[in-house]
Amino acid sequence: MHARTTAPRPRRTRVALAALVIAGSALVGVGTAPAAPASAAAPSATTTTVAPAGDPVSASDYYVRRQTVRFSAHMQRYGDVVVSILVQGPNPGNGRPGWSRCVDLPQSGLPIWTEIGVDLLANARYTVSSYSDFACSRGANYRWTTGTVDTRWTHWIVYPIRSPHVTLR
Repeated sequence: MHARTTAPRPRRTRVALAALVIAGSALVGVGTAPAAPASAAAPSATTTTVAPAGDPVSASDYYVRRQTVRFSAHMQRYGDVVVSILVQGPNPGNGRPGWSRCVDLPQSGLPIWTEIGVDLLANARYTVSSYSDFACSRGANYRWTTGTVDTRWTHWIVYPIRSPHVTLR
C-alpha cells in the first residue's frame, strides 16, 4: 500500500470549492448558450447601435465637456491695461471649429487684479488676443497681443504687451 502525502480534505472544503468553480464558470459564461445565432450575413443599413444606459458620452454625438477658464489682468490708472479679450477656437457647445467670443474685462480704475470667467471646451487650445481698448464694443485705436491658451489649465493672466501666461493664482 502506498502512503498518503497529503491529509484528506474535509467534506465542507470540497463542497465550498465546487461551489466556487460553479459560480466562476457562470460568471465567465462557460456552458451557456449564445444569446443570438451567429449570422454570416452583412448588417443591413437599418441596423442601429444603442448606447449603453448611463453613458452620456456614447449617448450623444454632441456631448462635450465644458469648463470655466478665468482670465485675469492687472488694472492700473496709467499706461496700457487689458480691457478686452477675443477668444477663438472650437465651439464650447458642440466642439466644432470656427467659434469666437469677445469679452470686456470689468474696469475699476484702481490698481487691483480683475478677472472674468469664460466657458470653453475642456482640453482644447484657443487663440486669445488681448486688447488695450474696448475692442468688443467700440474698438478704436487699440494695441493687442495674441497667444495660445490651453484649457487644461483654468487660470491665465493676459497682458497688453505679451502673450497670455498660465498662473496658479
